[in-house]
Amino acid sequence: MNFTVNKEKIISFVQDLCRKRNVSFSCTRAETTESLYFRIWKDGSGSHVSFRISDHMKKRFVPHFKILLINNNTTFAHIERFVENRIDTLKTVSVLHAIENLNEGGINHA
Repeated sequence: MNFTVNKEKIISFVQDLCRKRNVSFSCTRAETTESLYFRIWKDGSGSHVSFRISDHMKKRFVPHFKILLINNNTTFAHIERFVENRIDTLKTVSVLHAIENLNEGGINHA
């Protein structure tokens, strides 16, 4: 897949996937590269997951930040699987965040 040519289709595709799963999203385009940065969240949850779709690696490793590298063999099925996995991660993060908030709220475990 040619990333530069398909960038708008990728953004629309991610938006449609998020809409189907009732997840909000934002997309930011990198200023100096072709990279797309996405942030997804469930309204009211206070949690979010960020990820990047690009045609190149970052210069430095960022832990817990997922990247999908687009190459000639990438299909929309690959993108769908990647985004669905990010949405599943968001669900997990949201639950952990809710549990953390309950614990901070002074729930007594006696």
